[in-house]
Amino acid sequence: MSALCCFKPKTGLGFSLIELTLSLGILGLMGLSAPPLFKIWQSEKLRTREMNVMESAMHHIEAYAITHRRLPCPASDSNGLENVQSAHGVCLQETGKLPWRTLGLAPPSPVPIFAVASLNTLGAPYAQILTTGGAVRTVNLDALSSAIFAGPDLSGDNSSALPALLVCDAPPINNACPQNRYLSLSAVALVALPTPEDQVSEVENQNNDRFFVGPTNIAFSHRLRWLTYEKLAWLYLKSGVLGSL
Repeated sequence: MSALCCFKPKTGLGFSLIELTLSLGILGLMGLSAPPLFKIWQSEKLRTREMNVMESAMHHIEAYAITHRRLPCPASDSNGLENVQSAHGVCLQETGKLPWRTLGLAPPSPVPIFAVASLNTLGAPYAQILTTGGAVRTVNLDALSSAIFAGPDLSGDNSSALPALLVCDAPPINNACPQNRYLSLSAVALVALPTPEDQVSEVENQNNDRFFVGPTNIAFSHRLRWLTYEKLAWLYLKSGVLGSL
């Protein structure tokens, strides 16, 4: 009998040359796609962390306002302590860093920008009323609301803008959002994380005015959050700080 009659090819063992070539090709394609996928994963991880920082900051700001009957003041640096005139509870600056230590937060990285509306353009008795402990009880809510939404006297320098923080979706022109493109007319507290894609001078508010610009890229919209006067008044009413209207 021929020796070839009993020969059986081996199956299931090893790879053929074609299979090995295909496997190497697939591995190569996977290797090429790994860096972009890793970059996407890193971006999503950063986005989630930033959203958690902003959400926690806003929650603690609202809780602080109810507990202390005033808004917190910005910190002068990243140490997390509000920069406040303790004798009167008056903020020494409108824009600075998030007072994370005063709010009872863990130190965020990076520390967000924080701004608060002083209402100084309204004069007495409204100036600093939102940031001075208990002062909000001294003025009728209707009167305060009317003053905020009416703005300064027509003879004032800022008669074209409300006294609150103003949030635009484009850089301001002549003390106003261009073409009335306001994201908020009545923000009284604002938290922001700078984004490289935006005008950094406006996001960081280096000129210390009352205007802030929202991110031009919707993917970064979470990096700018604010508390409106309407929401603050509702929180005060709900908690009994202001009593009933």
